[in-house]
Amino acid sequence: MMTTEPTYCSDFSISLGEPVFATAPRIEAWILLEYPYAHPAKALKESTLQENIKAHLSATLDSIPHSRLLMIKKSNRKPQSGVNLIVALSGTNNPRMTHFQLKDYPDILSIDLEAAFTELVNNPDEGEVSPLILVCTNGKRDVCCARYGLPLFNEMRKYDRADVWQSSHMGGHRFAANVISLPYGIYYARIPVSGAGSFVEHCRNGEINLPYYRGRTCYTAEQQAAEYLLRQHNGNLAVDDLMLQRTSQTDEDRWQVEFRSQASENFIVSVRKGVSSYTIIESCGSPQKTEPQPIYHLDEIIVGG
Repeated sequence: MMTTEPTYCSDFSISLGEPVFATAPRIEAWILLEYPYAHPAKALKESTLQENIKAHLSATLDSIPHSRLLMIKKSNRKPQSGVNLIVALSGTNNPRMTHFQLKDYPDILSIDLEAAFTELVNNPDEGEVSPLILVCTNGKRDVCCARYGLPLFNEMRKYDRADVWQSSHMGGHRFAANVISLPYGIYYARIPVSGAGSFVEHCRNGEINLPYYRGRTCYTAEQQAAEYLLRQHNGNLAVDDLMLQRTSQTDEDRWQVEFRSQASENFIVSVRKGVSSYTIIESCGSPQKTEPQPIYHLDEIIVGG
């Protein structure tokens, strides 16, 4: 009896030559909750947390635009020192994180998470900026995330045990192994195990690893495309060297995005949105999607505009 080799969504995407830039979701506020057990497909909803804790967290997410909760862990063993809870802001100005150490999960109910986010906005100097690296290993959501994410996590831990975590579903199974660097909210895709050490070093140095760069979550898809294409053009990899100034839509499928560098140099990037000639498999086990995917192209870069 012949067996059919499964079609892995990540492998299929690579075979198409699908670019990864301008594919990061829009997220500016993060709640990271340590959950040292198997991460369910729907992390919060299907977790073993008490219903009032789930409701508290869900209400916070509902009240904050562009927010997301991720379950994180370093192993499947419950830590002896309590539970880690981290809130992070990934806006264009002063990305920061705040770390809470809880005795147990019910302590979450006593924390005003909205106030914690407000404090980061009003007092950015109080937050943490040291990079936190999350690797999606959620095989219950998609097999590619465990297939590619878990080996990458194990390798990255050799270089930075303190600030590398496993994460629940991030979005974009077909780009596994998926990684987020916080507090900047930078999404990466398809990082090979062999590149784990150099990737961690890039993060420590405040640099973007451009070949695997999906985008910053504080930007729209058009802004992500413009930033990537500008960095590709001028080779500037410093995360905080480009500041978004303004965006204007000049036609149905064209945008102008202006950035300003730390050296006070302005760049106007004109990008055009087209569509792919191929269709994708969004996740393992899903049927092939019939609609093409958006693809962004560079029209021109005006320096000093």
